[in-house]
Amino acid sequence: MREITKLASDSGIGQLSSVTFPASTLGTAAAAAAAGATTTTPTPVPSGNKNNLTQLTPVVGISGVYQLQITITQTSDDRVPYNQFLDFLSRLEQNRRTAQVSSILLQPDSKSSNMVAFTLIVNQFIKP
Repeated sequence: MREITKLASDSGIGQLSSVTFPASTLGTAAAAAAAGATTTTPTPVPSGNKNNLTQLTPVVGISGVYQLQITITQTSDDRVPYNQFLDFLSRLEQNRRTAQVSSILLQPDSKSSNMVAFTLIVNQFIKP
């Protein structure tokens, strides 16, 4: 997240409205047990780095590579100039981490067509 916010800042966007990740299920079995929940079959809690990848999904056809979906939002309250948005996209593209923008939602301002709000969905690829 720190890297994404730096890229936004470097492109003149300033602070992004939000950067979110998928919900994690890490520790849910332990939390339920601590709360006194009973189950008929104990649910093991994975241990070790490779088993604790609850926010990642395996990439089909590439063994050991996972995908993390990141949602980046700039709300209509904090619209940015379109050229700064393009610069941000370019910086994401040139970033040293392998990422793929899978969705772009642009909302131009009705009063100033140069100003936009946006939502990006970026897939980051990770090999733990």
